[in-house]
Amino acid sequence: MKQLTIGILLFFSLQTIAQTNDDYIAALLLKQAAYETLSCSVGVHLEVPGVDIPDKQIYIELVKGKKPKIKAKGLLILPKKGLLGQFNNLINSKYQAIQLYNNNDTLVYKLVSLEKKSDWITADIYFTKSDFQLFKMDISTRKHGDFEIYHDYEANGFPKSTKIKFETSASKIPLKFLGRTHKTKSADTLPDAGIGEIYLIYSNVIFGGSTKNQ
Repeated sequence: MKQLTIGILLFFSLQTIAQTNDDYIAALLLKQAAYETLSCSVGVHLEVPGVDIPDKQIYIELVKGKKPKIKAKGLLILPKKGLLGQFNNLINSKYQAIQLYNNNDTLVYKLVSLEKKSDWITADIYFTKSDFQLFKMDISTRKHGDFEIYHDYEANGFPKSTKIKFETSASKIPLKFLGRTHKTKSADTLPDAGIGEIYLIYSNVIFGGSTKNQ
């Protein structure tokens, strides 16, 4: 079976402090930088109208400045937005940060892209004030629609799981297919519109990267 690898974005890490003087955004950048280099195993569960793919177990290695390494057996489908440690690839252009909410331990900011050529338009980010953990993101893009991303963490702060929701239609879903099998209908002939969801369950997380093979 062909292996499908998808570029996705999960766990924002803000790239350019110079674009804002906000201390909270600067602290978030510092905290999320840890996710730019790590390795982990990920259980993938897909619920998308018109797509039938069994659950998968994959292995991911991230190294700052390089493309993610994703290893899996068989067909692999992941959303276009969401992969660990890749927020710097999303926010790599000029943007404006606007604080929407600041109460108790919750901060909410709206990030607005200032470049017409960027894929993303706006990103609402929700994170804790005490330890700067991102727990929700609402992303609007030009090409791939809207995404809702929810993160959950272990007691020690390590990533536990992610749920990614996105809209699908009869002619388009925000998944990039590099191959087809009899178990997967063409993205051009999906019968129904609806909401797609992908669940990612993390284990064996090692910060700082790894040369481990799985």
